[in-house]
Amino acid sequence: MGGSPMKKNMSMFFKLFFAFVLILIIPIIIISSIVYYNTLVYFQNEIGDTNTEILLMVQSLIEQTQDEILRDARNIGLNKSIEALNSLNDISLNSGDSIAKAKDALQLLYNTKISNPNIDSIYLYNYNNGFIYTSNMEAVNKNDFNDNTWIEAYQQQDVNTIWMDTRISGIKINNDTT
Repeated sequence: MGGSPMKKNMSMFFKLFFAFVLILIIPIIIISSIVYYNTLVYFQNEIGDTNTEILLMVQSLIEQTQDEILRDARNIGLNKSIEALNSLNDISLNSGDSIAKAKDALQLLYNTKISNPNIDSIYLYNYNNGFIYTSNMEAVNKNDFNDNTWIEAYQQQDVNTIWMDTRISGIKINNDTT
């Protein structure tokens, strides 16, 4: 009644096999978990370090760009053609001297714009005569100027502004082709 020896051997075989599998699988699972966790921590640290380096490079690039723009703004502000332009109280296109002063200032703005790829446009507002001089070689009365959304913000400044914050242009673009 003890059963057949074949069943006992099979039962013993399964017990030994199960014990062997447990002895083999448990350490593999533990070792795999430890390796997985250490690898995960390592890659998280490396990704964090890499991202920190990238952010530091971007910060340095932004500071360098700001320094270039500030240098260009100072060069414009200290230029003699700008000083001469500020002496004009009322622009008269009939006056050769006024035209020459405006031309020199416009050329300075244009040259500054094309020499620095970070500058999209430069507006020089002469509050003495109400004209805006642009880096596109234009001198326009502020009432006739399309992009005038910045004038109000400029006039509300308490101090002399070297440059204004980035903003959406006030120029409306019409995509109609008709």
